[in-house]
Amino acid sequence: MDFFLNYSILKINFCYSLIRLLPRTLNTVVARGRDIVITIVHFYLYIFLNFLNKNTFCLFKVLCDMTAVDWPVRVHRFDVVYNLLSIQYNSRIRIKTVIGQGSPIISACLTYSNANWFEREIWDLFGILFYFHPNMCRILTDYGFIGHALRKDFPVVGFFDVSYSLKTHSVIRENINNINDKKNFVCDTPWLVNF
Repeated sequence: MDFFLNYSILKINFCYSLIRLLPRTLNTVVARGRDIVITIVHFYLYIFLNFLNKNTFCLFKVLCDMTAVDWPVRVHRFDVVYNLLSIQYNSRIRIKTVIGQGSPIISACLTYSNANWFEREIWDLFGILFYFHPNMCRILTDYGFIGHALRKDFPVVGFFDVSYSLKTHSVIRENINNINDKKNFVCDTPWLVNF
């Protein structure tokens, strides 16, 4: 019991010290359970990640994963989420930043080298551009792919139908004429609650 009490006190002290050290960079700091979730202004993201990596009281040296979340109804529609691990202190932290549709974000590749793959994946699937990235190219979709696959404004059926022709022994791309622009699906099931 004393371990969990001491751990929660250390976590709260850590959050207060971050707020005191970097007051302009942080939007919100939430310490719930074992999780620490910090929402940060995207202009200061590289500085904050570098601080968490180099500071002797943090030492978050491992970028476990990185992803994005699309919220089409918000003005700043994307959340970019970084999950960091400190092996020295056996603790994890989640960093979130909120950006708009056309606004780029600074790459974390200089601090965390494995961010290279994650950022290419996010750019390919969500269309979020990263400044100073060494090689921003598609890795999961075709080079001729139009749009970004995990945005919620992408057509459900796609733009082209790709098939193999036995007559010509080649791949044929044909335009699809039945693209659903409205996406108003009616689901008549009593188990779903209207959100």
